[in-house]
Amino acid sequence: MIRVSPAPEPADFAERVGAPGERVLMELRGDPAAPARRGPRRKQLDPSLWARALPDLRRVYHRRCAYTALFVFPEARDSVDHFKPKERFPALAYTWSNYRYALLDANRIKGVDDVLDPFEVQDEWFTVNLDSFKVETTTLFPVERQALWKATEKIVNDPMFCDGRRWRHEAYFGRATSPGLPTASIDLARLELEAPMVARALREKGLLRAEDL
Repeated sequence: MIRVSPAPEPADFAERVGAPGERVLMELRGDPAAPARRGPRRKQLDPSLWARALPDLRRVYHRRCAYTALFVFPEARDSVDHFKPKERFPALAYTWSNYRYALLDANRIKGVDDVLDPFEVQDEWFTVNLDSFKVETTTLFPVERQALWKATEKIVNDPMFCDGRRWRHEAYFGRATSPGLPTASIDLARLELEAPMVARALREKGLLRAEDL
């Protein structure tokens, strides 16, 4: 993982998401002050409202998944992750500060588990094993957060995300990313954009290509 700096709430977030979301919550609570609405009473949260925040999340977090630290290509499935799960904390379902930008698969693996917060982790807590392409903790990782890491590790070290790191590593060195495919090639700038943890591990171990040293 890499530290993610929280982005400020967009100026129009309250109008587009927060205020209508609060009306949903009022109705679900049975609040007599909830605005009248046609149709049957709501029985669940309205996901179409937090979906309105997804374009902003893509933009302010530069299409990088908060958990895997991998670049999310336009054709990939991304999502609004509720760091504190909406199933357990419905009052935060329409709160900008509770949103993390994430690959949909990462979001699904996370589920309702308590995990490390990308807004709070430190870069020096983690490294990438360049044989397995799994994220590993360093000696600087705080032991009191070990339980949270166990839950988070299920996300970041899922085989599909390890393969994403391996793919970019092989492409950086101009090698075929899969048997039978032609060789791929990306430069260091693109590696740092798409898989910054791999780039950092190569730099720390002095393994960058000669022209990038």
